[in-house]
Amino acid sequence: MTEKGRFKSLKAGDSVLFEALYRNISPRLYSFVYSVIRNRADALDILQNVFLKIWDRRETIDFEDNFEAYIYTAARNMTYNFLRNKVYADVSCNGAADRAGAAPDPHAVMVQNEFSGMFGKVLDSLPEQRRRIFVMSRLDGMSYRQIAEKLSISENTVDTQIRRALKDFRQLLSKEELLVIAVFFQNLL
Repeated sequence: MTEKGRFKSLKAGDSVLFEALYRNISPRLYSFVYSVIRNRADALDILQNVFLKIWDRRETIDFEDNFEAYIYTAARNMTYNFLRNKVYADVSCNGAADRAGAAPDPHAVMVQNEFSGMFGKVLDSLPEQRRRIFVMSRLDGMSYRQIAEKLSISENTVDTQIRRALKDFRQLLSKEELLVIAVFFQNLL
């Protein structure tokens, strides 16, 4: 069967072909997702959601362009959305704990949400490698040495990418925005 024929069958609902594609691509895709979030259960959930979304939208997706690139982009986006939501949840939980059961201040919640969105936009604007290094350092708490070993790069490269990411944050956000983000996302910047 030709490549075009396979994608036509997939759009028509060929579950056997879809399962074969899953078995072929999922190990590499899992490795990518896991390398970013470093949690087996969450990586498997993201992987399952990626394929479920593709199956649900198979009739409208143009597979002929580059199926593998499409699926990697979907996985990358879901992974970064997962990380962003994790940061939001962590900040919300920390704020609630700090108030020891007090009702959340609506203004503080509004400001937190606004600046969480700004942080996410800047994070999304970073080049992929720089974003990955920044997330590993600032969100996952990995040392430069651990990141360098994991990505097979030098510690100097990690340092350079972190400096550039911080420079990008400073250039794209005002001093007031940086201050508020630093307060809400303690020790990130």
